[in-house]
Amino acid sequence: KKIILFGSMDGVNNFNKGWDLLSNALKIVQDEISDCAALIFGQSYGNHSKEINMPVFYAGKLNDPQSLAMLYSTADITIVPSRIESFGQIASESISCGTPVIAFKCTGLIDVVKNNNTGYLVEPYDCKKLGESIVELLKNKSTLEKFKLACRKRAENLWSFEKVSKEYYKLYSKVL
Repeated sequence: KKIILFGSMDGVNNFNKGWDLLSNALKIVQDEISDCAALIFGQSYGNHSKEINMPVFYAGKLNDPQSLAMLYSTADITIVPSRIESFGQIASESISCGTPVIAFKCTGLIDVVKNNNTGYLVEPYDCKKLGESIVELLKNKSTLEKFKLACRKRAENLWSFEKVSKEYYKLYSKVL
């Protein structure tokens, strides 16, 4: 199955994280691609399969980097349908693990996801377009593979220890 990942510290219960928007989009996905499953982390159980008409698995709360990396690497794509997001930690973690992200083109996510390179940025809160973007990416294996490679490269260029430590050094030098 193609694995579509969604996560939040509160699972689907945090309105700002947009599970309701994603569930509407996943109904479109299920009509187009029958071999998909949703994987939710941040909660251990639920009954969302009936809501979206596809299998839903729950990974619970994961706190260690190794488990999170394995989770992101298991997924084909990560969806971050947030209404409010200051930076987008889930998106940056996903990209760092080589897993493309589809998110709304708003808030801090526009600085994390490079549209049409590490995923897609969709017009805010357009569930239909979100669903269509998921279908488009999952159906196009070559684009998906290209995005996966671009994800890891972007993470290394922006968030590696070497890159971040140089930026801190420049800032400290400027302040002094």
